[in-house]
Parts: sequence; structure tokens; C-alpha cells
Amino acid sequence: MRMAPQDTTIETNSVDAGDDAGASDAAEPTVHDAVPSDASAESVGDVDRVTAARRRLELALGRLEGAVRLRLASEKSQESLEKQIHHLSQDRVRMAEEIDGLNRSVRRLSVANHEASKRIDAAVGSIRSIVDPGKES
Repeated sequence: MRMAPQDTTIETNSVDAGDDAGASDAAEPTVHDAVPSDASAESVGDVDRVTAARRRLELALGRLEGAVRLRLASEKSQESLEKQIHHLSQDRVRMAEEIDGLNRSVRRLSVANHEASKRIDAAVGSIRSIVDPGKES
């Protein structure tokens, strides 16, 4: 049996013409060996490899589909959060305007309260002076 030089080519187990025919049965099958029993073994091996590759592909596709579903759910969640933020911002603006209006009302009521208090004090003083003219506050 002769070995091919070691380089980037694939080694093949070929039998020299001078070797006996029994030695070729022990050699590994190669592309050049077209023995029907070896061809069916190779096709079974090919089917097994294709089946395994198909399973790996199905698993990878399943993982990809899962990742796409997660991404879509994340985008929907993000859109939902953005809508909530928008609504909360609108509510904040509305409440800030309402607070400003209430603060203006509080200031007006405080001024009115102060004016009413002064008038009541003046009225109480007038009434006291009428009721008890000799006593001054």
C-alpha cells in the first residue's frame, strides 16, 4: 500500500496493482471504490448525517423563532411603556396646570380672608364702642 504525500490533499487508501485482491477489502472505502455494499453503507451514513443535520436545523429554527417571539414581545412591551409614559406625561401636565390654578385660588382666598378679618375686627370694634362707650379696646 502506498501513502500519498502529506499535504492539503485528502489521503486515499488505494491498492497498487501488484497487491493481492484481499488487501483491498481491508482498505477504507473511498470515492473511487464503487463496491455496492460499501455504497449502501455510505448512503445509510449519509442519511444519518442528513437526519442529524435536519434535527440541528430544526432546533436552530426553533431557537430563532423563540428569539423572534421574544423580540416582538419586547417591542410590544416597549411600545406599551412608551404609551404609558406619554399618558403619564399628559397627566403630569394636566395636574401641574390644576395645581397652579389651585395655588392662585388659595392666594385669592388668603387675600379675601385677610380683608374679611380686618373688616370683622373693625365691625367688632364699632359694636364694642356702641355697647360700652366708656371702654376702648
